[in-house]
Amino acid sequence: CVYEAFLAYSLNTPIFTATKPVRGLRMHIGCMLVRYIAFGWLSLALIRFAVPDVDASAGTILVVIPAYTLSALFNSSLALAITNEAGAVLSAVLYSNLVRVYYLERNIPLFAYYLTVLVTFAAFFALREMDRLWAREHKREAAELQQDYTGRLQDAVASVPQDREHILAAIQTQNQEADVERAIDVLINAGMSTPALRSAAALGVDVSGAGCWNSGFVFGTVVFLVITPWLHLVTESVTPFWTFWCSVVTTEGIIWAVLFSYLGVDQRGFAASSATLLGFLPHGLTWAVAFLAGAERPGGISDLASAIVWGPLVITFSR
Repeated sequence: CVYEAFLAYSLNTPIFTATKPVRGLRMHIGCMLVRYIAFGWLSLALIRFAVPDVDASAGTILVVIPAYTLSALFNSSLALAITNEAGAVLSAVLYSNLVRVYYLERNIPLFAYYLTVLVTFAAFFALREMDRLWAREHKREAAELQQDYTGRLQDAVASVPQDREHILAAIQTQNQEADVERAIDVLINAGMSTPALRSAAALGVDVSGAGCWNSGFVFGTVVFLVITPWLHLVTESVTPFWTFWCSVVTTEGIIWAVLFSYLGVDQRGFAASSATLLGFLPHGLTWAVAFLAGAERPGGISDLASAIVWGPLVITFSR
């Protein structure tokens, strides 16, 4: 590890930790999705009355928005697991009944709307659970890398003592002990050590977890910028004004997705997190505030805010 860090710093190249696949990941996520479907069907069996649309909005404010907000903010693995499970169950119960109601009423637009919402939340919480499992694996690997490592090169060991002496001598000759130690520290904390991350760490920036990006955050950003605006047009009257702003938000979402795809691996974690904190969460909270204030078009207002404020912010911090 010391020699690789020395070469990476000397040649100004990135190094990465070897990551093993998470054991049982597919089974875990599959079981979660099965539970999501099961609770949806259970709610259909137990609830035999039509839920008014206002109840859906109230349920979204009281249950779903808090669930995905906490899922985005929690760092504790246990707290995140509970939040993901609760969010999946509650959204399945809430929206599956609405899908049934509007299917029976042959209201195709609202049926399609709530079916899309149902699938979207299932995907979001499943992806956040996958992110949690990956983060737990990365923490375990970081702990293994830190085992018997004190943070000082002089305390490093090697299976062949002569190799250790040659490596340390080469580092000391170029007076790079502190730089290599910093490169190793970045590797352990971030999961990778790149020139950009090493420069950031040298300036005192906390790069912990910077090598990992959350798929749930990326999915949530695409949902609020691309999918949600057009869903709002289904439930709210269509006018040229609101259609224009929906197009603006969608365009911003496509731009963000393209920019994200071209980012380096050491930049995606920051881009995904900033998109969630500056776009995904404010978008949902704007909708909730507009609804509670009695606005006629809470969805349109949140889309307008995203087009003017949240979308440009997300794009700016992803460049």
